[in-house]
Amino acid sequence: MGASGSAWIKPKKRQGLRAAAITDVPHPRSVRTGQRYFPLDARARNPVTVRVVRTGRGGCEARREDTGARIVRLDEARLLAAGADGAGIHYRFVGYAPRTGYRTHACVVAVVDGWARLLCPEWHPAVPITVAAGGIPPALRGAGSWVTCKANLGATAAAGTGLHAFTAPAAGFDPSALHPVAVADHAPELTADARTEDVVLFLSGADAAAAIAGDRGVYVTGHAPPVGAGRRAYLCVDGAVTGWRAVAGTRPLPNGTRIVLGGPWHPVAVGVRPSLPAASVSAGRFGRQLWTTRTWRIEDERDAA
Repeated sequence: MGASGSAWIKPKKRQGLRAAAITDVPHPRSVRTGQRYFPLDARARNPVTVRVVRTGRGGCEARREDTGARIVRLDEARLLAAGADGAGIHYRFVGYAPRTGYRTHACVVAVVDGWARLLCPEWHPAVPITVAAGGIPPALRGAGSWVTCKANLGATAAAGTGLHAFTAPAAGFDPSALHPVAVADHAPELTADARTEDVVLFLSGADAAAAIAGDRGVYVTGHAPPVGAGRRAYLCVDGAVTGWRAVAGTRPLPNGTRIVLGGPWHPVAVGVRPSLPAASVSAGRFGRQLWTTRTWRIEDERDAA
C-alpha cells in the first residue's frame, strides 16, 4: 500500500488543450498537420489524442500522443465527419499543437485608432484577435477584407496567436471554404484585454534603440509576461523608464516569448525606478526574467519628448 509507482499518482494535465472559453470551435473542414483529435469510438481499448503529422490523398498519418508515440493512418473523411451541431462524429477536435508558423487566413472586422480586430476561422471564427493595424497592408485594412498571415493556431488565448506576416490572399482564395465569420458583431471600439497588464522591459541601450525603431519586438526569457495586444511595453534602460510602444501581440518561442511592438514611440518619464526581478525558472522556461509589470499610475507619467 502506498508504494512508489502506485495507481494513485495524480496524472499531469496535458499541455496545449484549448481553454474553456474557446472549446466551442467548429470541427475542421480540412485536415492539416498539427491538428489534434481525440477518438470517440467507445470500443477503443486505449483512446488517446492523436496529432496529424502528414496528409495525403484521402488519408493522413497521425502520431499517438502517448509514451509509444506510434504513427497511425487515418481516413480523412472519417476525421472530418461532423453532425448538424458542428461537432465531430468519430473524432473530437481538440485544437492545434502550439507552433508559430501556421499559414492561415483572417478577416478584418474593425480598425480603430491604429488597432485592427480580426477573426481567424481556423483558430476560432467568433473570438476576435487584436493586432497593430500598421502590420496590415493599407489596401487590406477595411472591414471585410481577407488577409493571409502566420499564426500560432495552438494558442489558448487570442493574445497568444501572434498574427503576423500579413499579405493579400493568393488568387483563387475562397472564404466559403472556411467557417463563416460575423463581421458586424465585432465593430465596437477596440480595447486592451482587461486580464493582461502593461509590462516593463529591462534592456541595454542598443537593444532599446532597436526596439524603438524596429518591428522585430523584444525576446524575453523566463515565463511569459501577462501582456496582450493593446497594452503598453515600457523600456527601462540603466534603471530609468524612457518611454513605451504598444504591444501588437506575443509569440511563444523556445524558453521565452517574443513581444511584438507596433505604433509610434512615446517618450515618457516616471518617478519610479523599476526593480529588476530575481532569476526564475517556471513551467519549463529558463533564463533570467528581464521584465516586470507597471506599478505606477499612467496619470503620473510626464511627457519626455
